[in-house]
Amino acid sequence: MWRDIARRCVAAGAVVVLATTLTPAAAEPPPTVGTAPVSDEAVRGLGKLVGRNGSSQTTCRVAGRPLLVTTGDFTAYVGPSGTSRPARRVVVTNARTGAFIWAPREVDGWVQTSHCAHGRIYFGGSFHRFHGQRRPGTAAVDATSFRLLRWTVPAGQFNGAEVRSIVSGNGAVFVAGGAKVARVDKTTGAVAWSRSFDCGVRALVQADRFVYAGGFFNTIIRPGARPIRARGLAKLKASTGAPTGLQPQGSKANRASCRTPYDPKDPTARYSGANPLALAHDRERGRIVACEGGISNRVRSVGMWSGRNVWVRLIDGDGQVCVIVGRMVFVGFHRANPLARTHNWGAMGAFLHAGSGLQAAWQPDPDFTGYGPGRDGRNRGIIGAVYVPVLRRLYVTGSFDQVDGLLTPKLAAFAVG
Repeated sequence: MWRDIARRCVAAGAVVVLATTLTPAAAEPPPTVGTAPVSDEAVRGLGKLVGRNGSSQTTCRVAGRPLLVTTGDFTAYVGPSGTSRPARRVVVTNARTGAFIWAPREVDGWVQTSHCAHGRIYFGGSFHRFHGQRRPGTAAVDATSFRLLRWTVPAGQFNGAEVRSIVSGNGAVFVAGGAKVARVDKTTGAVAWSRSFDCGVRALVQADRFVYAGGFFNTIIRPGARPIRARGLAKLKASTGAPTGLQPQGSKANRASCRTPYDPKDPTARYSGANPLALAHDRERGRIVACEGGISNRVRSVGMWSGRNVWVRLIDGDGQVCVIVGRMVFVGFHRANPLARTHNWGAMGAFLHAGSGLQAAWQPDPDFTGYGPGRDGRNRGIIGAVYVPVLRRLYVTGSFDQVDGLLTPKLAAFAVG
């Protein structure tokens, strides 16, 4: 906290004098309500990533052992003992101890998402080979033996576009790639239904009998019929993929210009307006939380049945991940200038009250520092996060190097009180 105040004073050409009369509140203008029940200090004794960034995280409990799966742009994992193990773009570790467990032999492209369900760990991205075998864009391993499974979505389903999100529910797996969302068999990857949009889908969340999709799109395509307007956020029936009669409230000023069929290399497929980049299900309140980035960076809590915004909170960077932590929403974001704080306390993350959207103080500032550009299409800052209830820990990954002076390259954990 004090280091951060000093940095800003020096940048302004002032002489820094630390005194007991100087209070942190004077240096933190964004209002807060209460304090987040999360430690401000990172858990010590865990591992770190060697590379540019982590991009996604998931967790599962297998044979009483909590697993943490991290993907991103890295080449090795250094465990608590200091031993470095080769881990290119994927690593599985013990969530409790940080011990290395497994990494695939070969992954020839980016892994943008991971999901643990049905005794399997599913992966999606732009790769063509995974663990030494052909798996175009999707792959899965057994969560106990880490044997590569036959599961993969048929090649061509997403027109060669990158897979950005995998979730599960209702006994199936849902995959978003390019401008499509598909329900696939959890064992074989066979497609049960597929739904197309006019532009890219970036995020999925399964809630009750529905699947919500977020991204750059403005409409849901219906062959032989007029498209349905869905500006950045869409609600589909999980069983059939049919759009519901009432679509969620759209993202303001979403004017992304995309060609149909969607071309992931099209330069017009850009952030424009407020595009949901991550989604979370607030089960206690029956809402969907959308973390958005683009021209307008914000977090929205949307009623599942009304489809209307319950609250909207502006943030200081692209909302890249949102996680429900008890009665709070954790938001990981990219901040172009870590010292400029208009809306948030944290440099790369913030806690909001799930009920109201009001910000909770995370004191002192965790002070994430040292991030750089990624090569995998991801932004800077905190990119992935997951809450592990059995350990009462929030894990985060991204392009940071330190947390309040503690060297934690690309990977950190915080105790939830």
